[in-house]
Amino acid sequence: MIAEYALDPALLGTWNDFRFYISQFGVPHGRLLSEFPTTWKRMVKEVANRAAKDKEFLMITEALDRLEREMITREHDYNDSHSWLKNAIEENKKRPFHAIATTTKKGTTKNLLDGKSLDPTKPHKLWKIPVSIQVKRDAVAMMTCVSLLLSLSDEIVFIDPYFDPGARRYTDPLKLFLHAMANRGRRKMPTRIEYHGGNQNTDKANFQRDLDQWVRPHLPTGVALSVVRWGKDQMHNRYILTDRGGVMFGKGLDDGRDDKFTHDTVSLLDDGVCAELIVDYSIKSQRLTWLNELFSITGT
Repeated sequence: MIAEYALDPALLGTWNDFRFYISQFGVPHGRLLSEFPTTWKRMVKEVANRAAKDKEFLMITEALDRLEREMITREHDYNDSHSWLKNAIEENKKRPFHAIATTTKKGTTKNLLDGKSLDPTKPHKLWKIPVSIQVKRDAVAMMTCVSLLLSLSDEIVFIDPYFDPGARRYTDPLKLFLHAMANRGRRKMPTRIEYHGGNQNTDKANFQRDLDQWVRPHLPTGVALSVVRWGKDQMHNRYILTDRGGVMFGKGLDDGRDDKFTHDTVSLLDDGVCAELIVDYSIKSQRLTWLNELFSITGT
């Protein structure tokens, strides 16, 4: 659903080429651009400096400075005496990219993609990423489809009007979501993690007890999770929203493997919609009525 691509800097020498390729990346498109190597932006500037006109070069460098949400970093080796493509192929052997888009398709690497022949009206199978998928309603499958997004994000907001920390159907997926979030290498832990649900008439003390017993043990040490309860009748849709993008779960964030609806449709959200929803689900929301029910737990 969200895939990492290595993009050869040699493809981005002109403004027309640059804006085409970059417009294809970001969570709403299901594609993230690998910052491979860490000097990737500098390499693009060097290519553009040779190929682009002065005004175009300035446009490319300014756009590169804004390029953050569309990118993903990884720990990697890089040999400066070898070409970018040779390095990418070697890295691909250790930890595969979804595809390597380059200026040629010579070689035996199966996920090598000729970037010069990309046609968005007839996308190559390696370029075609579904923005909506059918997912089994079991905790592992649910986590797998959002694990990359959770591992990248600095702000994460879970939303389900029926969230119940005392019910395994909710806590089993949440545990795996939190584990995926924590699997981020050297990236810092998120600064905001929240779960927003409806008031199910559960006693506050029991609700806090269930959070402490069933959710707290799965939080990394020192990482806090806030749970906000709203009026149940104000909520309907189920989401995972982040600063990098968001997804909507049609049925819910609960494990429904024993339900008659065994699968769910999970869809990537438009960036603008995701940003609006994050504002809506804040304590100062103008669209929802906060019940003054805020709970907090911190990993130990």
